[in-house]
Amino acid sequence: MSQSSPVAGAVNTISVTIVTATALSKGSIVTLSGLSGSQTAAGAVTLKAVADGNSGHLLFSKAADDGAVGTGAWAQSSGTLTLFVQATGGLLAGTEYK
Repeated sequence: MSQSSPVAGAVNTISVTIVTATALSKGSIVTLSGLSGSQTAAGAVTLKAVADGNSGHLLFSKAADDGAVGTGAWAQSSGTLTLFVQATGGLLAGTEYK
């Protein structure tokens, strides 16, 4: 996990690389927590591609069986981002998704 700026109050992009120890099937939930202090309002957020990524952002959505791939569900009060795996084949164990 990395951030684009360590400055409090500045616009900040968080980048995450996900590698699972076991395979995750379509519909599995990935939760990123401990992201407290954000000023981003709760709700759907758009996941963005990263320069050296492999389109990992398109493997997730904000809800189960949601056609809106490339989104996540942000809960500002708890600092939690919830992602539902939408990839037909799921996520493979030991593979980096960026």
